[in-house]
Amino acid sequence: MKYMKQFAIILAVSCIGELLNHFLPLPFPASIYGLVIMLILLMTHIVKLPDVDETATFLVDVMPMMFIPAGVGLITAWPDLQPIIIPILVITIVSTFLVMGVTGKVTDALVKGTETGEEKELADEISEDLGRIESLQEDVTRKAARILVEEEESEKPSRLGEELSRRASKDQFEKKNKTENR
Repeated sequence: MKYMKQFAIILAVSCIGELLNHFLPLPFPASIYGLVIMLILLMTHIVKLPDVDETATFLVDVMPMMFIPAGVGLITAWPDLQPIIIPILVITIVSTFLVMGVTGKVTDALVKGTETGEEKELADEISEDLGRIESLQEDVTRKAARILVEEEESEKPSRLGEELSRRASKDQFEKKNKTENR
C-alpha cells in the first residue's frame, strides 16, 4: 500500500505537469513542469522525501529498460539513418564527452566549494561553457531534423551526410568567431 501511495503522488505531479503543458503556451515539455513541481513540493516539505523515495528509486533503477523500445524503433528508421549515421555518431560521441567533461569540472568546482572569488569565476565560466555546449548540441539536432524533413519533402536523393557535416562545421566556425570576438 505504501508503494501505491508513493506512486500515486509521483503520478499526480506528472499529471499536473501534463495539464500545465496543455494550458501554458511555453515551449517546455510536460516532464519539466512535473520535475519543477516535485522539486518545489519537496523543498517546501509539502511532500516529504520518505513519501516518494522508495518508488522514485525503483523508477530510476528501471529507467534504462525504458530506452529499449526507442532503440528498437531505430531499427525501423534504419533506411533513413543509414546515409547520415557517421555525422550522427560523431555528433553524439563528441557532445557526450564534452558534456561529461564540463559536468565533471562543474561538480569538482562545487565540491571544493567556492571559497575564493577566483574559484567562483571558474565555476561560472564552466557553467557558461556547459550552456554553450548544450546550445550547440540542440542547434545541431534541430538542423539535422530540419535537413531530414527537407529531404523527405523534396523526395530527391541527396547527399545529406555531406550537407549535415558542412553545416555543422560552418556553425561551429561562426560560433567560435562570435566567442572570440567577445
